[in-house]
Amino acid sequence: MLSWLGMSMCLLTTLTGLGAQYKGETCNACCVGPQGPSGPQGNPGYHGQRGPEGEKGERGEKGYIGEKGAAGLKGETGEQGARGRKGMKGCAGVKGLDGEKGSIGPMGPFGPKGDKGTKGEKCVPTPRIAFFVTRTSRFGPVQQDTNIEFDKVFLNEGNSFDEHSSQFVCTVNGTYLFNAHVLSQEDKDAFVTIMLNEQPRIPMHGDHRSGFGVASNTAMFHLTVGDKVYLRLKKDSAISNDSSTFSGYLIHVTD
Repeated sequence: MLSWLGMSMCLLTTLTGLGAQYKGETCNACCVGPQGPSGPQGNPGYHGQRGPEGEKGERGEKGYIGEKGAAGLKGETGEQGARGRKGMKGCAGVKGLDGEKGSIGPMGPFGPKGDKGTKGEKCVPTPRIAFFVTRTSRFGPVQQDTNIEFDKVFLNEGNSFDEHSSQFVCTVNGTYLFNAHVLSQEDKDAFVTIMLNEQPRIPMHGDHRSGFGVASNTAMFHLTVGDKVYLRLKKDSAISNDSSTFSGYLIHVTD
């Protein structure tokens, strides 16, 4: 009787443990088996309703300007567009440079003969005035400023050189050119001045320390009738003989 009861209890315990295993409950007995594999994932659920819109947030701070990026590659040339409408006439541009002179064109036909002109004045020939003089002997040293005397006349065209005063005396208004050349003595300097009407104009100096001092000069004057041009030797000066010359001539006549 007791044995049957014990066996019944044992069977009941086993069945109870098996029932608990099929229900997924943990069995505290020693007969628990290994965990089975996971089942497949179920279908996703439906989207829920949209929640209420939240409050507008505060405006954020202004951001910094970013650095300029590098220039991109040059794009390909596009297709030529259609020709646009003619624009308005622009303003006149700046005048250009003169071009090269062209070749001479063919001679044109002769024009009609002009009227006879008025008779001109009678031509007056230009007077010829020129002179060239020198000395035949030494002159000086002088005790005071003295006009140089020229006693040899090579040329006196127009008779404007006065042989008695050794001065050129203007007889025709005009522009004249004069040349003077003096040579000092071996032991004396030659200080000479080209004079115009008692006024010294051009000074010259021949220094004897070089042996014989040479001095030359040229003067050009506009003279009127009566003006005088000559050479004056300074005090204690001296010149040589025919190496000292004086000449001049008329360039052109003036009113």
